[in-house]
Amino acid sequence: MEEILSLQFKGIPNSVFVISFLILSVLIVLVFIQRKNHRETLRSVLSMMFVVYVFLMFCSTVVCREIKETHNLELIPFWNYNDIFVSRNPMSYWEVLLNIILYSPIGFMIGCISKKLLPTILICVLLSVVTEVLQLVLHRGLCETNDVIHNTLGGFIGWSLYSSLRGRLIKLRAKKAIGY
Repeated sequence: MEEILSLQFKGIPNSVFVISFLILSVLIVLVFIQRKNHRETLRSVLSMMFVVYVFLMFCSTVVCREIKETHNLELIPFWNYNDIFVSRNPMSYWEVLLNIILYSPIGFMIGCISKKLLPTILICVLLSVVTEVLQLVLHRGLCETNDVIHNTLGGFIGWSLYSSLRGRLIKLRAKKAIGY
């Protein structure tokens, strides 16, 4: 299981994680010191978390990967589903699942910041396409349409989770306001 979870973050030096965490922590403390409005503070913190998460994601998917000699390009959607459903290759299954999971926090954070689905989907598609093109140009992985599809699905799932939680919180506040 450990090697499956390390698929997405392999190659990133621990120092990158530590430095990212420290910078984010300092920025969050500074925001809390300077801002009095809680909603504005939350948006600022989420925006910073989003930037750090995207930075770490680019590190894991592009920057810290080994250089390959050839361009790897796969434009046929769902090309590896045969491995998943017929050959029952667990690595193909986990690659799909991890691509979905990788973008779920992005969808959640963008939902918290903008509250709208369309910007969430557009940002997820854009980030995913940029990642795939960089992988192709820099010879740092397989550029494939599957990843864009699965990443966008992950972003949608993250946004849906945010939207569901927000709806429940609104209902709870309404019940408290009425006196239930």
